[in-house]
Amino acid sequence: MEQAKRLLRDRRLKLYEVSSMVGYQDANYFAKVFRKLTGVIPSQYRNALPEE
Repeated sequence: MEQAKRLLRDRRLKLYEVSSMVGYQDANYFAKVFRKLTGVIPSQYRNALPEE
């Protein structure tokens, strides 16, 4: 998930691309696992990051 967090900083990447890059073929399942581990869904995590 640390790798996913780093990849989510790049707003050019789609969420399904991030999930695939960290080994999840199903983006919905990735979002579920991400939320279980971090407390927020990937898009909420990304939106909370400061703009680069």
